[in-house]
Amino acid sequence: MKFQRVVDRVDNADASTTTIKPREVPRTQRLLMTATREAIDDAGQDIRPFGFDGPVVRAVADEAIRLRFYERIAEQAGPDEDQNTVKERRRKSFNRSIESALKAQILVAREIQGQRLIWLPHG
Repeated sequence: MKFQRVVDRVDNADASTTTIKPREVPRTQRLLMTATREAIDDAGQDIRPFGFDGPVVRAVADEAIRLRFYERIAEQAGPDEDQNTVKERRRKSFNRSIESALKAQILVAREIQGQRLIWLPHG
Protein backbone atom coordinates (compact mmCIF):
# COMPACT_ATOMS: atom_id res chain seq x y z
CA MET A 1 0.00 0.00 0.00
CA LYS A 2 1.34 3.43 -0.98
CA PHE A 3 0.81 6.50 1.13
CA GLN A 4 0.57 10.06 -0.13
CA ARG A 5 1.89 12.90 1.85
CA VAL A 6 -0.50 15.83 2.31
CA VAL A 7 0.91 19.27 2.97
CA ASP A 8 -1.14 21.00 5.60
CA ARG A 9 1.04 24.04 6.13
CA VAL A 10 3.42 26.16 4.08
CA ASP A 11 5.96 28.26 5.92
CA ASN A 12 8.03 30.81 3.94
CA ALA A 13 5.67 31.00 0.96
CA ASP A 14 6.35 33.88 -1.36
CA ALA A 15 3.39 36.22 -0.80
CA SER A 16 3.97 38.06 -4.08
CA THR A 17 2.92 35.00 -6.07
CA THR A 18 -0.56 35.09 -4.57
CA THR A 19 -1.12 38.85 -4.68
CA ILE A 20 -3.09 40.09 -7.65
CA LYS A 21 -2.24 43.63 -8.59
CA PRO A 22 -5.14 45.71 -9.89
CA ARG A 23 -4.81 46.79 -13.49
CA GLU A 24 -4.76 50.54 -13.93
CA VAL A 25 -7.65 51.92 -15.96
CA PRO A 26 -6.41 54.01 -18.91
CA ARG A 27 -6.93 57.77 -18.67
CA THR A 28 -9.23 57.89 -21.70
CA GLN A 29 -11.39 55.11 -20.23
CA ARG A 30 -11.74 57.03 -16.96
CA LEU A 31 -12.58 60.16 -18.94
CA LEU A 32 -15.21 58.26 -20.94
CA MET A 33 -16.89 56.88 -17.82
CA THR A 34 -16.98 60.32 -16.19
CA ALA A 35 -18.47 61.85 -19.34
CA THR A 36 -21.01 59.01 -19.54
CA ARG A 37 -22.18 59.40 -15.94
CA GLU A 38 -22.48 63.18 -16.33
CA ALA A 39 -24.36 62.87 -19.61
CA ILE A 40 -26.78 60.36 -18.10
CA ASP A 41 -27.33 62.61 -15.07
CA ASP A 42 -27.86 65.72 -17.22
CA ALA A 43 -29.67 64.40 -20.30
CA GLY A 44 -30.57 60.79 -19.62
CA GLN A 45 -33.98 59.36 -20.35
CA ASP A 46 -35.72 56.28 -19.05
CA ILE A 47 -36.19 53.71 -21.81
CA ARG A 48 -37.09 50.05 -22.26
CA PRO A 49 -34.47 49.02 -24.84
CA PHE A 50 -35.70 45.43 -25.08
CA GLY A 51 -39.44 45.90 -25.48
CA PHE A 52 -42.47 46.64 -23.35
CA ASP A 53 -41.79 43.93 -20.81
CA GLY A 54 -38.04 44.57 -20.52
CA PRO A 55 -36.25 46.50 -17.78
CA VAL A 56 -36.23 50.29 -17.66
CA VAL A 57 -32.75 51.82 -17.95
CA ARG A 58 -31.50 55.41 -17.88
CA ALA A 59 -29.78 55.99 -21.21
CA VAL A 60 -28.33 58.87 -23.17
CA ALA A 61 -27.46 59.48 -26.82
CA ASP A 62 -23.80 58.83 -27.56
CA GLU A 63 -23.51 62.38 -28.95
CA ALA A 64 -24.09 63.80 -25.44
CA ILE A 65 -21.22 61.66 -24.17
CA ARG A 66 -19.03 62.62 -27.12
CA LEU A 67 -19.48 66.36 -26.44
CA ARG A 68 -18.51 65.98 -22.78
CA PHE A 69 -15.55 63.76 -23.71
CA TYR A 70 -14.28 66.36 -26.21
CA GLU A 71 -14.69 69.22 -23.71
CA ARG A 72 -12.32 67.49 -21.31
CA ILE A 73 -9.54 66.72 -23.75
CA ALA A 74 -7.08 69.55 -23.38
CA GLU A 75 -5.12 68.63 -26.49
CA GLN A 76 -4.19 71.55 -28.69
CA ALA A 77 -2.73 71.63 -32.18
CA GLY A 78 1.05 71.79 -32.26
CA PRO A 79 2.83 74.50 -34.25
CA ASP A 80 3.03 72.28 -37.33
CA GLU A 81 -0.47 70.76 -37.04
CA ASP A 82 -3.75 72.01 -38.28
CA GLN A 83 -6.91 71.90 -36.19
CA ASN A 84 -8.39 69.09 -38.31
CA THR A 85 -5.60 66.74 -37.22
CA VAL A 86 -6.44 67.36 -33.56
CA LYS A 87 -10.18 66.86 -34.25
CA GLU A 88 -9.44 63.56 -35.96
CA ARG A 89 -7.33 62.36 -33.02
CA ARG A 90 -10.12 63.27 -30.59
CA ARG A 91 -12.67 61.46 -32.73
CA LYS A 92 -10.51 58.34 -32.91
CA SER A 93 -9.82 58.45 -29.17
CA PHE A 94 -13.54 58.63 -28.38
CA ASN A 95 -14.42 55.84 -30.82
CA ARG A 96 -11.68 53.55 -29.48
CA SER A 97 -12.73 54.24 -25.88
CA ILE A 98 -16.41 53.65 -26.48
CA GLU A 99 -15.83 50.45 -28.46
CA SER A 100 -13.47 49.17 -25.78
CA ALA A 101 -16.04 49.92 -23.05
CA LEU A 102 -18.79 48.18 -25.01
CA LYS A 103 -16.59 45.14 -25.62
CA ALA A 104 -15.66 44.98 -21.92
CA GLN A 105 -19.37 45.36 -21.09
CA ILE A 106 -18.85 48.34 -18.82
CA LEU A 107 -21.27 50.20 -21.10
CA VAL A 108 -24.26 48.92 -23.04
CA ALA A 109 -25.61 50.37 -26.30
CA ARG A 110 -28.55 49.88 -28.57
CA GLU A 111 -29.69 51.74 -31.64
CA ILE A 112 -33.26 52.95 -31.28
CA GLN A 113 -34.94 54.94 -34.04
CA GLY A 114 -31.62 55.68 -35.72
CA GLN A 115 -29.89 56.90 -32.57
CA ARG A 116 -27.36 54.98 -30.51
CA LEU A 117 -28.30 55.12 -26.84
CA ILE A 118 -25.81 54.16 -24.15
CA TRP A 119 -26.29 53.18 -20.52
CA LEU A 120 -24.45 51.60 -17.63
CA PRO A 121 -25.08 47.85 -17.30
CA HIS A 122 -26.59 48.16 -13.83
CA GLY A 123 -29.29 50.41 -15.31
